[in-house]
Amino acid sequence: LSQPASPSDGKLIDDEVRIHGMVKMSAWKAYFAPCGGWKFALTCIFSLLTAQMLAIYRDYYLASRLDMPDKSSSHTLAMYLLIGFVAALVSSSTFLFMYLRSLRASKSFHELLLMSIVYATPRFLETTPIGRIMTRFSKDMQIIDEDIIEILYYFLRATLAVGLTLLVISSAAPLFFVAGSIAMAIFVRVSWSFIVGARETRRLEATSNAPMLSLFSEIIPGGKTIRSFGMQQAYMIEMERRFMEYLSADMMMR
Repeated sequence: LSQPASPSDGKLIDDEVRIHGMVKMSAWKAYFAPCGGWKFALTCIFSLLTAQMLAIYRDYYLASRLDMPDKSSSHTLAMYLLIGFVAALVSSSTFLFMYLRSLRASKSFHELLLMSIVYATPRFLETTPIGRIMTRFSKDMQIIDEDIIEILYYFLRATLAVGLTLLVISSAAPLFFVAGSIAMAIFVRVSWSFIVGARETRRLEATSNAPMLSLFSEIIPGGKTIRSFGMQQAYMIEMERRFMEYLSADMMMR
């Protein structure tokens, strides 16, 4: 949660350390291990690949039936809807499977976090603001509970959709593969630049949220003391400053 304050600088609490760069592979392994590891990953990829292939076959089936006027339109429509329904069922079932497995990772991380607080030393509790602990149990756990698996699902589905679409079109027009590959490379390069900036902004938002909660948790029980010393204005100014720091990082993500 934080690094211990150095006695030489006279500070009891240091500023929260903000990690830079990509998320370490060890962190991803710790998240996916409770989900099922490689079996979980391969199952998700195979299921989404099946759903996307069914969606492509649905369009191919409809296009092939247009050249057969003797075929019943009701039969063609029924088959088209059936293939689409199966594709949607596989896709939604995959999302449900991924979400249920992600709950195992959420439970594992929550237990580790809870045990680290329950068995923490008095020095740790004295040097770590309550707002920093609240942020770990609220905002950070929300990302683990909801955001990660949802982003992963849409990323896999979009990647497989683009890849299969490129292959299908390239089978009919081979030159499109070159143009499509160049376009994909440019898109990935531009997207990566955005991801790097968005990642650092999200970390800045997380580290600016804890000081605001810490001050708020100090104001509520210490309201009488603050009023008795006439420090209302000073606390209001400090609260506004911390809130603006958090708001500036939050608005950059919108």
